[in-house]
Amino acid sequence: MLNSFESRLIDRLADGLVGVEVLVLRPQEDLSARLTAEAGRVLIVVQILAAETDARLGDDAQERLGQPGDYQQRPVVYLRGQVAVDLLIARNDEATNDASRTALLQVLDRVLLLLHASELRQGQGFQTGEDLGFALDGFRLEGVSLLPETAAEVFQQIRLSYNYSGRFWPVEAPIAGDLIEQLPTRLAIVPVQIPTGLITRAGDSDVEVPILLDLRSWEAAPQQLVARLRGAAPPGSLVGDTRDLPAGYFGYTANLAGDFVVVYRPPASLGSDTQVRIELGLSQPEQPSLALGELIIGVKSS
Repeated sequence: MLNSFESRLIDRLADGLVGVEVLVLRPQEDLSARLTAEAGRVLIVVQILAAETDARLGDDAQERLGQPGDYQQRPVVYLRGQVAVDLLIARNDEATNDASRTALLQVLDRVLLLLHASELRQGQGFQTGEDLGFALDGFRLEGVSLLPETAAEVFQQIRLSYNYSGRFWPVEAPIAGDLIEQLPTRLAIVPVQIPTGLITRAGDSDVEVPILLDLRSWEAAPQQLVARLRGAAPPGSLVGDTRDLPAGYFGYTANLAGDFVVVYRPPASLGSDTQVRIELGLSQPEQPSLALGELIIGVKSS
């Protein structure tokens, strides 16, 4: 429900800002450390600030969802509230603070235009053709506020506040088939150890990146890591197993050392230096089910 809405907004920002030096994530305890590690890059933190009932008389009955002839009865909650999109960048010294503020404002311009698209303002831009557990009636910018210069010692921040309103329901698969007697279960110990600072060049050979993941499974659950390139047209490609996975996803099993080796193939040529972001997660028979982290590889043009 609300978690799906937050995730979809994060994906929308990440995909719409491909090629821009940003990192989109949820709030986390070690945000200051992340800012230090990502000095010079703008971090975009997405979080739902509030949700309250948008009560309507006579809305006690379950709503019919789906296409005519294939309706499903679901309990629906009408909600409205506020989402915060925070843009942050590390504060270093006076010589770099002006450049950081310029980068922050440039990203602000891109985000404002991206989230002001008419299909987003009408709530339709969050649809993917799948049951996400929500349908928005509206998503509108309420205001932009700057954190006072004296209020942050380690970072500069701009907050965008958005109002939303819509219907939310639990995502449930239709009841069908035989009774489940065994439940395949997997346990992934996080955080996943993902290498950083990786660099390659256009035209170079494949980059093999070992991912150290403690993955345990029971009842024949697959021990497989899946990966996909983020963005609409990312440079290069992944090399891996695509069986029983949706388009764009590649699967990797553990080698004898226990590592899951993700293989990235750089493009033959590239107009300018860029970064490739690779989403890592677990898989289930029809689609990836749990995001585990992000692998970043710098790709130089020459």
